[in-house]
Amino acid sequence: MKNKKIKKNALILIILAPLLLAVSFIPVFYPKSIWLNTNIDGKLSRKQPRLEDDFYQSTNYDFLKNTPIPKTKINVHNTLAAYDEIQEKMLSYVKSLKLETEENSENKALKYIYDQCSDWEKRNAQGVEPVLPILKKFQKLQSLEDFETLFYDDEARIFLPFDSGYYTTSTWNIITFGLKFQFDKNRVSPNELYSSDFYEKMLVKCGYSKREAKKLVKSAKNFEKKYSRVKGIVDVWMYKNKPNEKYDAYPIRKFMEASGYGEAGDIQIIMSGQVEKFFSLYNGENLEALKALCICNLLRTSAGFLDRDCYELKLEITKKIYGKKIIYDGDIYSIEFLNNIIPMLYGKLWVQNFFSEEVREDVTEFVQSIIDEYILEIPEWNWLSTGAKYNLTQVLKETKIIAGYSNSLPDYSGLYGLLTEGSDSEKSLLASYIKLKNFEKAIQIEQSFSEVDVYAWADSPQTMNAYYNWLNNSINICAGWIWATGYDVNMTIEEKMAKLGTVMAHEISHSFSIPGFAGARRMLWDEKDVEALNKKLTEYGNYMHKFTLLNGRKSSCERIKFEAGADMFGMTRILNMAKKISDFDYQKFFKCYSYLWGVKYTEKAYVSSVLKDSHPTNFIRVNAEVQQFDEFYEAFDIKSGDKMYLPPEKRIRF
Repeated sequence: MKNKKIKKNALILIILAPLLLAVSFIPVFYPKSIWLNTNIDGKLSRKQPRLEDDFYQSTNYDFLKNTPIPKTKINVHNTLAAYDEIQEKMLSYVKSLKLETEENSENKALKYIYDQCSDWEKRNAQGVEPVLPILKKFQKLQSLEDFETLFYDDEARIFLPFDSGYYTTSTWNIITFGLKFQFDKNRVSPNELYSSDFYEKMLVKCGYSKREAKKLVKSAKNFEKKYSRVKGIVDVWMYKNKPNEKYDAYPIRKFMEASGYGEAGDIQIIMSGQVEKFFSLYNGENLEALKALCICNLLRTSAGFLDRDCYELKLEITKKIYGKKIIYDGDIYSIEFLNNIIPMLYGKLWVQNFFSEEVREDVTEFVQSIIDEYILEIPEWNWLSTGAKYNLTQVLKETKIIAGYSNSLPDYSGLYGLLTEGSDSEKSLLASYIKLKNFEKAIQIEQSFSEVDVYAWADSPQTMNAYYNWLNNSINICAGWIWATGYDVNMTIEEKMAKLGTVMAHEISHSFSIPGFAGARRMLWDEKDVEALNKKLTEYGNYMHKFTLLNGRKSSCERIKFEAGADMFGMTRILNMAKKISDFDYQKFFKCYSYLWGVKYTEKAYVSSVLKDSHPTNFIRVNAEVQQFDEFYEAFDIKSGDKMYLPPEKRIRF
């Protein structure tokens, strides 16, 4: 009996031995417990943790615990107050304008649209009437020839399933032709992915029976599905003076001429496979489906410009995506409407009236000092070849800084006269939107035939964003982001470095560290340089992959490594600059950095958008990054045994 027990115990030990051995070799630098994903509302410790264990949660604890997500938002973040302040200033400004006495026509245009938007009594009285004349244009089509007459119709053209456009490179303007999508979740942003129920209810409001509405929506969806699911995204050129049997058979040039690009030379066909499939279906047999697609596009676009019922239908999509209706009411609705519908004019007037030129100049000088730090350090990067280091420093020496706003903001002075044309019965918020879109299209057309302005912005000034544009080698810092950081020329150097410096150093690194750009940089780097960069990025991306975000899901190394790497490049440069500043307060710096990324989302919003983001999730973006720097350990006396601790030999260096 005793021998049997010995044999049994020996067998258990043999089975368990590999497991025990594996456990004994688990690297000590793994987190002793996974940090809570406090970027999701409700995921918070009952008690504030020590900053030595969870730096992000500890420093942002009061904010995460006590700041509710507003009913008009899917998230709340530490910079939200700045966004609200922009709105409040612009609301006060617009409400103070008087159409009858105002001389500035750009002011008058903004005020006119604001008043129309705010007049719910008139909008409710009009109901869906503003959309019916355009709807009838689609309903009465009898042939493709009839359909193509709408190419020249300024009202109907913007609701067709394809569009013209242009973009600018550093050397030339490019005219484009492409399809629109509205049903395919892979082609449409979540905010624009409306349900069949939405379209059917809108159609019923416009006079369709439920049966007719259901049939029309099904026809439109099935038609789009046939070409939207073509695999591969390839752009091809349709050359002006070179016959192309395939593309010349399509009515593309006819549409481009009707859109205002009649003098266009070469045209870039966006997503050519889908375009070819679409035009293979472009025939009389599919005319009803084509009409149905246009009608759905019309109703999707126009719903926000009609009565309250249509607005409520539009809001259902936010509930489906984010788990809540994002409802704007009263003055906030109207000012948010302006920010979304006519953002460039809104932002232009905001910076003219409220953004300090002194701040703009100070930011420019500060960002230049960060570029200078890169130029100083790059020759010491032993992972790059001598030629690559020289070429990269030359690129940075020529980098242009555009702080606050572009000097090439569009001229809207002719818009007000256009908005007020026609009889009172022809005027509506939808009519103003259509006139606005055609006005802005005319600006684009003029720009496309003018000398290339490489520094013109596509973003409006109030956008809370900063970015590196590799097409023209420029660093762009929108006034909205500067405002969001609370930037002040007299703020402490620690605040400047943490709130703006780290972000700008991040963006500067995108001059060489950005998806796809390593390929373009091969003109300046050899293959080994690109491999060395990718090795660094992958090492850090893999480290961030260790941490669970939600329900076992983790960050994809390939998706986030360029942005995560930019954080590391940036933080390294900023901390090297800090070493040269006497009495630099590292505690204040790191806490300000953590505050900058304080944010929480509804869980549904997090799943629908943040998990797909190419940037690391904020709690990891802070915790995993500061772990890598000796200055962090010294500032807060982080020791072995603390959950924020990572042994020196395991810290990743950039």
